[in-house]
Amino acid sequence: MLELPDYLEDLVSDHKMNLIQLRDSENLQFKNKDVQTIFEVSRLIYEKEYGKITSIYKEQNLTNELGIVIGAITGSQKLINYTASEKEGGQFNMCTALDELVESGRIKGIEQGQEKLLTEMIKKKLAKNKTPDTIADELETDLSVIQNIIDKIEKSA
Repeated sequence: MLELPDYLEDLVSDHKMNLIQLRDSENLQFKNKDVQTIFEVSRLIYEKEYGKITSIYKEQNLTNELGIVIGAITGSQKLINYTASEKEGGQFNMCTALDELVESGRIKGIEQGQEKLLTEMIKKKLAKNKTPDTIADELETDLSVIQNIIDKIEKSA
């Protein structure tokens, strides 16, 4: 017990507190359905059991508030942004959210790969002393895109 002066005892609660580890919460059952959902979905995200999330929640909508809490617990700013942007009755489908987040990640990866490839091509052309205009013509790419990448190359050099 915390030792306090008599005049402060009434101001400080001395309640029992249970500490629960999220990753080991599989066998816990909570009376509140939302708390149960938060623990279950967050644990499955940490375990990368996305298929299990899909099978359990494919027909079930969650409130945006739950999505934001789950995003905060799992450190997923994308999930927070996605659920915060959903307007449909303040609810979203977890499976749809995961599918869209995976797809946006895939698209971002493709874009990063394309930019990396374009950067390498531009580096080779710069090594041959070609001008940005010539590079843009040869790669059939807008000059502003080429110049932007050249600026990044020069900053990293």
